[in-house]
This record gives sequence, structure tokens and C-alpha cells, in this order.
Amino acid sequence: MNITDPRSARNLVTESNPLTDSDAYYEREWAHMTLRELVANGGRVTRVRFLTESVMGRRMADLSYVHGEVNGKPVRLDNAPAIFLTPMHKLAGELIEWAKSEGVYAKGCGLLDKGNWSTLY
Repeated sequence: MNITDPRSARNLVTESNPLTDSDAYYEREWAHMTLRELVANGGRVTRVRFLTESVMGRRMADLSYVHGEVNGKPVRLDNAPAIFLTPMHKLAGELIEWAKSEGVYAKGCGLLDKGNWSTLY
């Protein structure tokens, strides 16, 4: 089964801000850094992925991954917080706390830019 098959799980979810070519995106060679290292090297967050589900009628989210770029090269961010079953309206606050713990500004590095957020519903 491939992703164009109607039985694929990809057809069962809605995604905000989807990738145009996910194969090419994930096949790149990735560096690994903390959020602090990303910012210290002049990088920015470029993608924050949330997986969501409805729990007792409330939309809850898990943080799946955070990616960034330094000088056009992709970076996977290590040490992302364990954000699980968090109400959607509290996500920004959780990301701000993570940035604070790393000694950086969440807004300044692109972590709060909803244009970088990808949410699976």
C-alpha cells in the first residue's frame, strides 16, 4: 500500500501546513542540535509537528518533532520537551517554557510562528 492508496492512513487525517514533497524533505541529511545550539548558530525553527486527538470532547496534542535550519541545512532539534495530551490552547505556553529553559526567545527563533506548525487532526 502506498500513500496514494485510499486505504492509506494518510487519507484518514487532515494536516495543517503539509509538506509539498515529504519524500524529499525527509531524505535530506540532518544535523542534530539543541534549541540553544540552533539559535547560537544563527538558525531558526522551520517546522513544529503536533499530533492531535479528541479526549472527552477536547482536542489534545502531542509534540512529535521540531525541525530547523542553519545556513540552509536541515536540523533535527534534540531535547524537545515531552508534550503529551496537552490542550491545544496551552501549546504556545509549553513551547515558551522550553525556550526559556534553553535560554532563548521562543518567538525570536520561530518556535511560535504558526506558519511553521503542522498539525495532524
